[in-house]
Amino acid sequence: MFEIELYSVWKNTEKEEDLKSWLATKLLESISAPTSETDALFAFLIKHKFSLLIIEHVISLLKNSSKKIPWPYFFEALKISKMEMNADSINHLKNTLLDVNNRGYASLSSAMDISINEMTAWRKQHRLQTLRLLENEKAEQFDELRVLRAQQLFEREREQLKLLQKKYPDDPEVKKETRKYQERYAEEIILKRPTRKLTQRRVTVESEVMQNWSVWANLWLKETPALAPDIIAGFLAMDFPSIALEVWQNTGRPVTWLGAQVLLENGRFIDVLEMIPHLESKGSSDPETFFASSYLRAQALWGAGQKDKAIEIMEALLNSSPEYRSAREILQTWRTGG
Repeated sequence: MFEIELYSVWKNTEKEEDLKSWLATKLLESISAPTSETDALFAFLIKHKFSLLIIEHVISLLKNSSKKIPWPYFFEALKISKMEMNADSINHLKNTLLDVNNRGYASLSSAMDISINEMTAWRKQHRLQTLRLLENEKAEQFDELRVLRAQQLFEREREQLKLLQKKYPDDPEVKKETRKYQERYAEEIILKRPTRKLTQRRVTVESEVMQNWSVWANLWLKETPALAPDIIAGFLAMDFPSIALEVWQNTGRPVTWLGAQVLLENGRFIDVLEMIPHLESKGSSDPETFFASSYLRAQALWGAGQKDKAIEIMEALLNSSPEYRSAREILQTWRTGG
């Protein structure tokens, strides 16, 4: 992935001039790059105060009207660099933005709201148009889901559901359709699964062990709540992920890397994917955060059934940081059908 390459170069380049030179090259390449890579590059430049590179790049693009101008990033760069535009420049800019597509894209930034009064109205109009497009797209995707269900195309229905979960994770209708699918899936598994013979004695012993550990865990928490991370890590090491989950929940479900690991070990893959952006935000100043979150995201995607995407992320991670031994071992397991 391009983001991994970007953060890897930032982490490993010692001289700022060398980094600027590499970024300038990437800006030239961004003219024909996919939108996702372009957005990632400009967001990185804004975040790490390379605003002048953006300004110089846009000035060069303005000489060629056929190229798409990254207006919102340009405006943010002007704001950060505290560069002011005179009245003639602002009027010229307003005329350039008369095109509906230009002004909608440009209004994503509020940095020029004071200089261009129309920007707020443009932003509102753009938001409404975007919402209409999203609603239409969502309706079409739900229609496709119902068609697949009616045709009993079980695997394709599952893939369509995954797409909806990724795009609309908090949507009540998506959650409802997911529950329906899981219920039918569970029924099918139960019907196909051979009966497992377990003695009553074995069931009782396993249940008693788990129950005793759970009681002790709650007692430890009451006496020494500061030891909660150690207790959770201990139960994970002992292969008792369900008790680790219980302890984590009883300590307020803290958004931590350990909490994400607990969710991962318990098969709560969607919850892991939802937690990762919060972890990235908390550790945004640490270059290692990006690599750790990519490693975790790949495992969660694999568990959620998005295996191709998981392998893609893990391969990109290893290309940038070959020293990730555990990532190499996991990738090898995946490739051999693990």
